[in-house]
Amino acid sequence: MALPDRFNRLLTINMNLIVGGMIDGAMLALLLYIPMKQILLTVQERRRQKRRHRHGHVHG
Repeated sequence: MALPDRFNRLLTINMNLIVGGMIDGAMLALLLYIPMKQILLTVQERRRQKRRHRHGHVHG
């Protein structure tokens, strides 16, 4: 039992869009992951330094 031609074409277009979206999403994730990771590490380190600084004044 074959699918009607229009239905088959519609499914093909949808599959192409889904796969294309997955590829685009993966590329964007890779492009944004490294800069975001660096920013988060920088912010985390600054917070640690502030905490150490405050902690030192409390006991000092």
